[in-house]
Amino acid sequence: MPERREARSLDVTALVRRHQAGLWRFLRALGCDARLAEELAQDTFVAVLQRPFEARDERATAAYLRTAAKHLLLKAKRRPRHRGLNDLDVIESAFVEDCGEDGGDALVEALRTCVSTLEGGSQALLQGHYRDGTSRAELARRFALSEDGIKSWLRRVRAALRLCVERKVKA
Repeated sequence: MPERREARSLDVTALVRRHQAGLWRFLRALGCDARLAEELAQDTFVAVLQRPFEARDERATAAYLRTAAKHLLLKAKRRPRHRGLNDLDVIESAFVEDCGEDGGDALVEALRTCVSTLEGGSQALLQGHYRDGTSRAELARRFALSEDGIKSWLRRVRAALRLCVERKVKA
């Protein structure tokens, strides 16, 4: 038993802090709702830390945690209420390609930066719709536009943010 503790001389808090958000995003990309993603992310850390685990470089550690989380999801998927999730291997490869080693942190930071540069009412529109959950009808009244006008505005803002994020990530 003492050998096991020595082999796992790692900072668990730092491991969780570094990989929890990316793991949660990965599980969401695989089709989990927020509650299940949170549950499976926690279960992943518990399962991984119950075995001898040596954190290597960030990429290898993230890949190991994603694999463990995917196996827990597959196990959960066998239960009737979780059937119907998408093809996990395809989603996993897309997640790794898009989010890379940092679990999506660079994308989230780029998005925050891009949102902060929005001018006019675009920031207020996004905050109202996505953060506050304000309906398009209410936003239409607030901005003196039609609901279709709000829908088009949101589409244009999302397209502009997508381009901004892509530029920032490539840079």
